[in-house]
Amino acid sequence: MKPTFRSRAARSSIALLAIAGVSSLIALAMVLPTSAGPATTQPSGAAPAAPESLAPAGHAAGLPAAAPVPAAAPARSESPGPSTSSFNPPCYPVWTYICVSIQDPGEPDIIPSGTDKVSPVMPLANTSIPLVVHSGIWLNSSGTNPSPSHGPHAPIQLNVTGTLWNGDPYMSEYDDSTYHADGNTWWQYLGESSNKTYPHLYLVNISASNGGKPNFFAGEEITWWIYIVIPTSNITYDVHAGPRLSYTYQGAWPFSPDPGAPHYGGAASTSLDVSVTATPRAPNWNDSVRITVNTTPADVEPYNATIGACILDFVEVAHGIVIQNTSLPFNVTVSPTLIGNYTTSIVIPAAYAQVAKASVSYRIWITDTAVPGDQIVTPWTNYSVNGNGSFENGIFASDIVLSMTPATVLIDQFGYANLTPGQELVVTVQSRDPQTAILSAQIEYTVSYPALHESLSQSFTLKRVASTYWIGTMPGFPVDTIVNFTVYAWDFGDAVEYSEVYDYHVMTFAQYVPPLSLDQAFFYVYVYDNGSKTWVQGATVQIQGANGGFNSKGNTSLGVAYANVTNLPYDPLVLQANTTYNVTVNDPRFVPGGGKGAYGPISVQVVALYRMTAEQPLASTPDYVVLQQGDQILFYLNATGARTVASPTVATGNPLGDLGLAAALGLVGAALAVFPMRSWWKQIKARRTEEEKRVTL
Repeated sequence: MKPTFRSRAARSSIALLAIAGVSSLIALAMVLPTSAGPATTQPSGAAPAAPESLAPAGHAAGLPAAAPVPAAAPARSESPGPSTSSFNPPCYPVWTYICVSIQDPGEPDIIPSGTDKVSPVMPLANTSIPLVVHSGIWLNSSGTNPSPSHGPHAPIQLNVTGTLWNGDPYMSEYDDSTYHADGNTWWQYLGESSNKTYPHLYLVNISASNGGKPNFFAGEEITWWIYIVIPTSNITYDVHAGPRLSYTYQGAWPFSPDPGAPHYGGAASTSLDVSVTATPRAPNWNDSVRITVNTTPADVEPYNATIGACILDFVEVAHGIVIQNTSLPFNVTVSPTLIGNYTTSIVIPAAYAQVAKASVSYRIWITDTAVPGDQIVTPWTNYSVNGNGSFENGIFASDIVLSMTPATVLIDQFGYANLTPGQELVVTVQSRDPQTAILSAQIEYTVSYPALHESLSQSFTLKRVASTYWIGTMPGFPVDTIVNFTVYAWDFGDAVEYSEVYDYHVMTFAQYVPPLSLDQAFFYVYVYDNGSKTWVQGATVQIQGANGGFNSKGNTSLGVAYANVTNLPYDPLVLQANTTYNVTVNDPRFVPGGGKGAYGPISVQVVALYRMTAEQPLASTPDYVVLQQGDQILFYLNATGARTVASPTVATGNPLGDLGLAAALGLVGAALAVFPMRSWWKQIKARRTEEEKRVTL
């Protein structure tokens, strides 16, 4: 929508004023002094005081010898006026002894500086701008012959014309639509100021709206000037038009695509006002496409242009038939102060990419926050829905770009990279050929825990971001863990390619934690389920100090847990030495033999020492055994007989063999339990030694 011309019936006749202006040039020389005009500011004494009357220097034919001055000064207006002692804004010369300034400190200062005629200040279109005409002479009459409040003989006239953002004139001096004021009061006498050079003050106002309807619009370029009319007789007048000054309302795009507009930006205006990006630029089958619209640096101050509305036209053609023709709105929010979005985006759904080789075209309509909004339109953009080619080379590194965060794992692929406990590894897989889609991507990994000499092998599928881009996250692991993994990718021809094997280490306790002082301690907790022959994953382990002064809660990973930092389950926490801690293990999936159902928490007391060397049983029942070997506390969950529920399989192993026989004989005493356990620990030590040799080699 574009604003239409407004006809203002109560406007001065430009033609009449133009005729009167012929005589004004003559009268000006006759009735006004020839001294220079006022300075752009109004300090007291900066110019000679205005005379009480204007003495003639001669007269033109048909004009009186002197310009009449009101017999008595008008009564002081009760309307508030500016205080020259506290607010002294720049005052632009209009005529000798007459200048104009803004009225209030908080309003936009549209008065240009020096001799400039264009103001750099860009006000909001919904802001009224009151102006004060400062005069050294009386411009109005009172008493029995008051000056007209409006019309061609009004002594002070504000003239405002404008050109809209699209180049259309709006309020023009050529069709009697010039703006003077709202209503029939074009000027108002404010009273006198303490400034002896400009004692008489008059108000004119550029009102933002009239009856709720806006007078001006964002992006509109304004030209304004002050017109002075002084009667010299009953039928003749001295008239003078001040310099034409201009400013532009903010909130509109700085570049207009309309030729003839004050801010015409040419064919590239849209790209100067906004930037548009599409991801991916060359989509494949079943790809969604994100379209993002951003404002540009040119939109910021003083223009302050933001996105007020945004719509995408979308057309898709396959085999010469239009299969989609729709419009998709962007999500845009505009504040009450007419501040819109600096960025907005929309997703063309994957449902519009189901036909390979289909041709897609789209364009975007972007409106600023002006009312009505100023609209820019992008050119049509085209792309084709690509097919799903096969990997070209058959070699992973040649067809796939592999990225990792942290990158040290990719760079030091032979196990030299060290991650901190709990640190995740983000892996991304991207097809080198944008037209070769990836059907699926997967990581297969093995986790080894040297303290147990056991390993876990698992896999997971990466998440599809786009047809050529997949991403996945390797979880964090406890201290002293070794991880190796391989990345697999399949194309739509079901051909598979796989990467080299990548290895990394999680720091050992000694690497991650400074050497313990004599008043510090640390120990590990292991949980093994004899029923499933597995090291338990996800059992809850709680370590509590006396009187609740210490409380750490976490879960086993590959059967291992230890005191940890709150919200950082793999970050080890040092304990106070020479202190007894209550260690509680709860595996809700543990079901002892005999059909007793899920077993509740198991708790033991552990004395933490700077050097923990004791090897001893801590608890022994037919359902579980807890042993200590140095800084390692083993919870051995004993299950006998056939059963269908057990803790989840994490790593295979059989540290004690099936204890069903021992349980049946009545494993009731710690002394009876410790010897077979010690025997097993010796076996574990031997296995560790062999494993260390293997890892070293």
